[in-house]
Amino acid sequence: MKNICFITTSRADYGLLKPLIKVVDDNINYNYFLIVSGSHLSHKFGYSCNEIDNDFKITKKININMDSDTNTSMCKYMGMTQILFSEYLEELNNNSKIDLVVLLGDRFEMLSISQVCFILKLKVCHLAGGDITEGAIDNVFRNSITLLSDYHMPTCEKSKLNLLKLGVLEDKIYLLGNPGLQELKNYKPNLTKKDFIKKFNLDNDYILVIIHPETMIVNNDYIKLFFDGIKKSKFQKVFIKSNCDPKYNLILDELESDNCKSFIKIDNLPRDEYLSLAFYSNYYVGNSSSGLYEIPYLKVPIINVGNRQKGRYISENITNSNYEELGEKIVKIEEDSFFNNKSFLNMSSLYKIYNSTTIFIDFLKNEFKV
Repeated sequence: MKNICFITTSRADYGLLKPLIKVVDDNINYNYFLIVSGSHLSHKFGYSCNEIDNDFKITKKININMDSDTNTSMCKYMGMTQILFSEYLEELNNNSKIDLVVLLGDRFEMLSISQVCFILKLKVCHLAGGDITEGAIDNVFRNSITLLSDYHMPTCEKSKLNLLKLGVLEDKIYLLGNPGLQELKNYKPNLTKKDFIKKFNLDNDYILVIIHPETMIVNNDYIKLFFDGIKKSKFQKVFIKSNCDPKYNLILDELESDNCKSFIKIDNLPRDEYLSLAFYSNYYVGNSSSGLYEIPYLKVPIINVGNRQKGRYISENITNSNYEELGEKIVKIEEDSFFNNKSFLNMSSLYKIYNSTTIFIDFLKNEFKV
């Protein structure tokens, strides 16, 4: 059997890795290791490790105590990640040879882990390389992980072309798509809207809000502008708390202030509950990649705010806004029922749904014959 090691450090990557872990688990020719770290082990971020425990057997939990949000603390987390992962991956590889390490995305922890794998001569498969996010420091991290990796699985043709421009050999690229999109084809929640809003004590009309730090901006005025804009909505505001990025505490502090007492705040949700929350919302507003990748397939109106996702595909069923104009745009949209145009909602997403699990298993069969 070949040993495939998956590493997840945040809810953002776990939902996309989950279908791949399952298809490996279901295949008799492969064994998986699952290492959980990062914000999964932080109670501030909802301790999402509990969700993973319910889905799979976790091989190892590596806690790097990510409770501070300064640039210096992020550097320290990267150093701690290198120390702890180098020790454990070397031990694991000595005891049970690791044939492949699977990493997804562009977070700073993933960069540290990819560096460790490179030095330990462990083969790495990088998912979602070649994407561009000009408004986030993750853009540089993602390209660095690409250059340290052996195999590459981009989300779309555009990203594949970007990998080729970086000098990646075409025979090392497998166009995977976004594994999390497979379940969104004709998606229907497990609960009716009536049962869902009752379970979470929600109003019938609400908006889903996700705001992450703008890591390329020095001035933090955008946070106040964002919250001032959100308050213009006449609907209930339901917030999913932000990722562990530099200065995330500024967002959490504002969210916990007296000005936001009426907002519903959620630390973390299992994937199906998150998708259901989005599916039943009046619309989504924020700067999460989920608003560009996944929510368009739920036929939910989307307002993408700021520059964090600049450079990614923007489908025609998404409207962009800067922070200064957000409140005005929200009022106009809600008054004019702009998003009720069915042809607008039914426009195709630019992120195609691929049969990602089959592509992944075929890749393993091709590169790691058993």
